[in-house]
Amino acid sequence: MRGSCSPSRAGAPPKSQLYLGLDCLRVGRHAEAEQEYRRALASNPLFTAARFNLALALLRLGRPAEALREP
Repeated sequence: MRGSCSPSRAGAPPKSQLYLGLDCLRVGRHAEAEQEYRRALASNPLFTAARFNLALALLRLGRPAEALREP
């Protein structure tokens, strides 16, 4: 569901996890955004939008070296 930052359900589609991560990022809940993007990437490692936003969340968490490792 858009507009909330609650953990996604197991087996949620990667696109739903991306949207939830975006909502979390928007309200400053960067660690939760990171988790959602990682869940999306576990389902679809080639999901470019999730990978890009994961790097953004990592930057906001003060982990630039880790963000740079995201292809």
